[in-house]
Amino acid sequence: MIMSPWSRKIVMFGVIELACRAASIAFSLSLDTSSLEGRWEGSWPPRLALNRRRHYIVEVTPARRGVVAVALQRTAPTAPWRRFGVGDARLRATDSKALAQFFSAVNARAAQLLPA
Repeated sequence: MIMSPWSRKIVMFGVIELACRAASIAFSLSLDTSSLEGRWEGSWPPRLALNRRRHYIVEVTPARRGVVAVALQRTAPTAPWRRFGVGDARLRATDSKALAQFFSAVNARAAQLLPA
């Protein structure tokens, strides 16, 4: 089955959306591209006011072979972005399942650091 780039994008982001929805951080895509590349932003835990939550960014950028996913956390609105225990992931450019697993790891670590 041959898929157009647009169809592939819908399938990839559908897998990522399902992984995010199941784990509680409501990530939203802030940079829209036709591949897995992009920047997702979210916050945790949902019980706190937005200005008291920890904020998270997952950035997926191109690499020499595939893409690299990086997760960053900011503990206060004016604090710097920092890594927080989820290692960077080097993925194939079309591996949406591996990216969904990376989002699951980010969600699990966030919940471990600050339970809901």
